[in-house]
Amino acid sequence: MKSSNTPETTTYTSESSVPPIVEKVRLLRGDNVLWVITVFLMVISLLAVYSSTAKMGYSPRMSGTTSGFLTKHILTLIGSGCIILFIYRLMNCNWFRWLTWPAYIVSMFLTGLVYVSGAETNSAERWLDLGFISFQPSELLKIATIMLLAQQLASRQGKMDKIEILPLVNPLMLGDKCEWRHWWAHFKSGTLPILMPLVAACGLVLRSHFSTTVLLFLIGVAMMIVGRVRLKEIAKLIALGVVAVATMLLVFTNMGRGKTAVSRITTWYETISTDTSKKVTGFTDSERSVVAIHDGKVFGLGAGRSIMRPRITHPESDYMFAIFVEEYGIIMAFFLITLYMWIFFRAMRLFEQCGWVYAGLLVVGLAMLITGQALLHILVTLNFIPETGQNLPFITQSATSMACSAIAMGMILCISRQIEDGSLVPPRSEVMNKNE
Repeated sequence: MKSSNTPETTTYTSESSVPPIVEKVRLLRGDNVLWVITVFLMVISLLAVYSSTAKMGYSPRMSGTTSGFLTKHILTLIGSGCIILFIYRLMNCNWFRWLTWPAYIVSMFLTGLVYVSGAETNSAERWLDLGFISFQPSELLKIATIMLLAQQLASRQGKMDKIEILPLVNPLMLGDKCEWRHWWAHFKSGTLPILMPLVAACGLVLRSHFSTTVLLFLIGVAMMIVGRVRLKEIAKLIALGVVAVATMLLVFTNMGRGKTAVSRITTWYETISTDTSKKVTGFTDSERSVVAIHDGKVFGLGAGRSIMRPRITHPESDYMFAIFVEEYGIIMAFFLITLYMWIFFRAMRLFEQCGWVYAGLLVVGLAMLITGQALLHILVTLNFIPETGQNLPFITQSATSMACSAIAMGMILCISRQIEDGSLVPPRSEVMNKNE
């Protein structure tokens, strides 16, 4: 933009992100802070995985060495980086919108296929073994459900104040055809397109991963709040969720993952209610995790010097944060937590800049998935909640988790690039719907 007084001098508005001379040499556009956060998390992941897999490398039951696990993780990081760059550079939000239903249907099918021919690990059927690779379809289902929920909410913004997510039937008018037509109209406009995909995904994942079900449901509720669903409907939905969880714990106490969930809750309660000095059966993993965090103190014991690592069952996954704190200290732990929180706040900033409701809801939902999963993992290591089995996004040694985190971050960065270059334009149908 030219200044009116000095035509030769170039000035920049607050909308400009960088000067033109810098713009020419920039390789990556979009939200620069999110790029830096992603790189930091991947570097931290290298340090954390190399240390936490030492137990696996020296275990006689595991084939491989510590350097072997590190090499495998480096390849995973390279692959994840390629996924981010592919989505960021070669796709756009219109592609995401077009792929929403296919992604949801395929991920639902693959998640259901796990229960037929999936591999079982730690008493949970979560992995689909393809011979050359095994992965968790439920991780893809979380992203696909967020995409679908964003699409359904965005396409109904013009009439959101009239939609009932959970329409109630008046018991005094059960025989009234008008009452049933009224109920069916609300069910068809709100429950069927918005709630049912979320319930179907949660129901399918419930059998193998209770905590993922809860996390996905809470993200769905949060997206509905951001998507302007009436608070009365949100209250009814939360009440339904509480009743569903309580029913599941009562009915399936001795079956499958219901039994596992109840067992973990019971163990957690006994852990926090029993005096440590009176314990005679030894510490649980959650207690060892707290000890590891305590021993880390401010600056940590140093890389590779964890004492609790060989005593925790899954230091490379379920308790990665505890090992990280023990070796690198509280200061680095707060830095890591700040990175995860920063992802969410940057996503909210992108949401405010989006002129397209679908893109804004998608960014917020994916950011909540990354940040929420990280916070659940951290709360488990602090023994604030029962064990969930949630990985630490971008950090934990899990190819599936790393790839799905890369997909989510790639989509967020792609939308941020489109915001910067002005190519994020909603389809005409959504613009008309919003103005109704």
